[in-house]
Amino acid sequence: MNLTQPINCLTFNLQRAARSLARELDQALKPVGLSAQQFTSLGFLSGGQSHSTTKLAELLGTDRTTVTRNMNVLRNKGLVEQAEDDDQRINAMQLTPLGEQLFQQALPLWRDAQQQVLAKLKTTDAADFIGSLRQL
Repeated sequence: MNLTQPINCLTFNLQRAARSLARELDQALKPVGLSAQQFTSLGFLSGGQSHSTTKLAELLGTDRTTVTRNMNVLRNKGLVEQAEDDDQRINAMQLTPLGEQLFQQALPLWRDAQQQVLAKLKTTDAADFIGSLRQL
């Protein structure tokens, strides 16, 4: 493989794969009415966790404006709410009971989709592959 050719650009291929996988996950989560991005956001808030918009942006690898927009959609669906905090300046979010229930309902769909994706990889150790991606 000639790594000097633009078609073999690592960034391009990672972005292309990410878009393709996100579409597959969106399709898998359709029965519960969530997108891949929404599912991931709920996942970071599941189990009674709460995070500020800034922390969620850091965890999701995106900007605060995008997180705020996504949280507003989830809030309108009744899935997240503002968490109580002594510091009123902190805009922390948490799952509502409905949000936790929907996340738990979506989890098996995500697991199935995850297994289907991992089965496509020609690697013997998915954990090593994911670890390599996290180092980027």
